Amino acid sequence: TYALDGFAGLKELFQLLNQCAPYVVLRNYEHLPKTYVIGSHGDIDLLVGCLDDVVGLLCAKKESEVVYRVRYSVVVGGEDVYFDLRSAGDGYYDKPFQTQLLAARIYNENGFYTPSADDHVHALLYHALIHKKDISADYQAKLDAAFVGVAGVRHMSHEQCCAVLDDFMVRHAYKY
Repeated sequence: TYALDGFAGLKELFQLLNQCAPYVVLRNYEHLPKTYVIGSHGDIDLLVGCLDDVVGLLCAKKESEVVYRVRYSVVVGGEDVYFDLRSAGDGYYDKPFQTQLLAARIYNENGFYTPSADDHVHALLYHALIHKKDISADYQAKLDAAFVGVAGVRHMSHEQCCAVLDDFMVRHAYKY
């Protein structure tokens, strides 16, 4: 439909997704839909219920033939905007956690779905510790802000981050 020629803006793209497909913007959504590049984060990370449905809706083009690569481009405002499209059961997070992220999503006042506050901070913690080599400064600041008072500290050490994540994973019977 109207995605064939691309979207006028991200607002239009999210309106279509809101009507047609379960999804959640996993992180770095603070400035969406106006700005999607934040520092070193130059793509939009989505967890979707059905990858094929979302690829079709957005007329998304896979950027690599490598199976484990999940980067897609979508024409927005006449330029390519990059999305990492994750789907429930793809192994990025434990499938029950992915199911929870989608089930407990909340509608953001800026017109798209995000994880619940608790799911967001734990998904970010998992991403920073498991998917990345090091915890970036911006992620560290977000984690510190989320856990101040919980752990009784102003700055979460790597060991404290690991302990908080382990507790979360065990409490919910999620697997790494």
